[in-house]
Formats: sequence, C-alpha cells, structure tokens
Amino acid sequence: NDKNYESTGWYSHGKVPFVLDTVFPTMKSPLGFGYIDTMKDSQMFIDLLSRSILENAMLSSKKRFFIRDDGSINENEFLDFSNPIIHSSGNLGEDSIREFTTSPLSSVYMAVLNSKIDEIKETSGNRDFSQGSTSSGVTAASAIAALQEAGNKLSRDMLSSSNRAFREECYMIIELIRQFYSAPRVLRITGDEFQQFDNSLLLPQSQGEDFGISYADRVPVFDIVVHSEKGSPMGKTTINALAKEFFQLGFFSPERAKEAFHAVSMMDFEGKEDVLKSISENIVN
Repeated sequence: NDKNYESTGWYSHGKVPFVLDTVFPTMKSPLGFGYIDTMKDSQMFIDLLSRSILENAMLSSKKRFFIRDDGSINENEFLDFSNPIIHSSGNLGEDSIREFTTSPLSSVYMAVLNSKIDEIKETSGNRDFSQGSTSSGVTAASAIAALQEAGNKLSRDMLSSSNRAFREECYMIIELIRQFYSAPRVLRITGDEFQQFDNSLLLPQSQGEDFGISYADRVPVFDIVVHSEKGSPMGKTTINALAKEFFQLGFFSPERAKEAFHAVSMMDFEGKEDVLKSISENIVN
C-alpha cells in the first residue's frame, strides 16, 4: 500500500526474504525433500517386518495347550512345572489335551528384511566402513581412511546444498545493504580497525546525457565472491598427505620459497593462508 514501493516492491532485489535449503528440489515447487524422506519408507517396512518376526518368535517360544472342559485335568498342577505329578480323573485320551503349535515364519521373510536393511544402508551411506569397521579383509589404515572418506559423500552433498543456500542469503544481504544502508554505520573490519560505511557508492549512478537524451542509471556490480569458510570439507588424512607432498617437493625450503609461493597461490585447500604465510617468511629471511 506504500506508493514509494508500488513499482519495485518492498525489496528491490525482487526476491522473497528467505532462502529454502533443499537437498533435492521438487519441480514447480519452492520446497524439496532430503535423505530422510527417501529412507522413511524403507525404515517403515523394516520396523513392520521386525515386529512381525519378533511376535512370531515370542509365540513360538511359549508353549500353549488346548484342554477339554470334561478332560478332568488338574490345571493348577499342570501349570506348576515344579510338580512332577499331574492328577487326572477318568480316562485321559489324546483329545483331552493337545498342544497349540505356532508355525515359524519362512526364511523368505528374513531374506526380505535383510534386503530392506541393505537397501537403507546403501541409500543412507551408513555402511560398515563409514563407521570404522570393515569387511573383506581390508586392514590397511590408508585403505580404511579412503573408504571412510568415500562414505562421507552423502553428507558432503547435504553440506553443499546448505553452502549454496548460505551464499544466496549473503548476496541477498548485500542487496539489502544497497537498499537500506542510507545512514552511515561504523563497522569493525579486523582487530581494532573501524571503517565508516553507507550505501552511497552502491546506489544507481547517473551516466549523464548526450544530445538531450539521458542515459539509464548505472547500477554498480559487485565483484565480491561469497563462499563458506568450511565449504570444502576434506579429511585429515588428505590434509596430512598434502603436507607430506609439499615437504617432499621442497616447498618449505628457503631456496625454493618463491616458486613454492606461486604454486600454492594457485591451489585451493583448507589452511592455504597459513601455508602461504609460512612460505612468505622464508622469502623474507
């Protein structure tokens, strides 16, 4: 209802003021679904089968009997397992008491249950090697570490989705700074360094006119690249192997500091700034 925002809307970036973090987007919908949605049906069937198998096992493990009303069997003595003698009046025929047997389930149901368990393990990535235990004779530490790193691919997919949503949210914040930071604000950059900042340089800039024709206003384009600090998760084993490779190549030798500095500058890995700082100290010295 505000006339100042009739043509542009409340936010000039033209987006909704929130970001949905969806692992698997749904067509023609802003919503999506995650790995729990893909696994809940399998887990439901596993629970139902497990309950049925346990109920059958409990029924089969407890003996029950049919007793005729005119069978004349002393039920109290019959139920007392510590009593070796059970009294009966009259003739005791085979039809006076009969055991009620519960048929055990076929092995087919156990095979179905195991197949559903294997299915949910494959879908969720919850394999044995992802928890540190292995099979098939894998005993080498490096091989186990490689299998564990491979088992983390699903979590990396979910983290990548969250990182994309985080970057989109940060770009949206920058656009809001352009629109609403009309009053100067003081921000602390690093340590005790403070800078005054407003949106005066971010607003549309006039480009003047030629031959009586005014040019359209120029909107400054950001050259900022937003990324998550932990956006590229790497295993400790990978980092350690990279450090050993740097050492073998002589990256930490003072006589090769300049070449090493340029080589590391082209790389992208966690802890890169610390390595560059260490190499630059060798260049100075």
